[in-house]
Amino acid sequence: MFRVLRDLAQACELERVIRLTNFGRTEFREAYEPTDDPIERSRRLVVRAFMGFGSNAHASQDRGHRSTGFRANSSRSGTAPATDWKNWPDALAVTVERLQGFVIENRDASEVLAKHDSAASFHYVDPPTCRRTGRSATDTNSPGGCTGTT
Repeated sequence: MFRVLRDLAQACELERVIRLTNFGRTEFREAYEPTDDPIERSRRLVVRAFMGFGSNAHASQDRGHRSTGFRANSSRSGTAPATDWKNWPDALAVTVERLQGFVIENRDASEVLAKHDSAASFHYVDPPTCRRTGRSATDTNSPGGCTGTT
């Protein structure tokens, strides 16, 4: 998705197709289907992340992951998920702007911390997950705990 957002034409097209995407269970289910088109792949990632429960939106069914379930709850306090979805494309430009000037790493946290740590640094470190349970290694409610392997 970051590659799509870096290209102005592709980012505009992603915003356009997201605006045209309804908040529906079928859209959510179909978002787990593979595609080679980078804009459509990004749209499907956003659909999975926004319309699903939990944090398994990045998951791929062809790698054995399952859907998190459709977030159709309209009885919660505040706005309904469908209303939030309607407003999401407006946040896309802000998201693109917010990500500018940041370094996003995808490697062992201890290596990144050792190389980039300073008094002016801010690190957001996503905790490792247990392959066995799919839960965070820091989740105190995880039955049996985690050995810390990822």
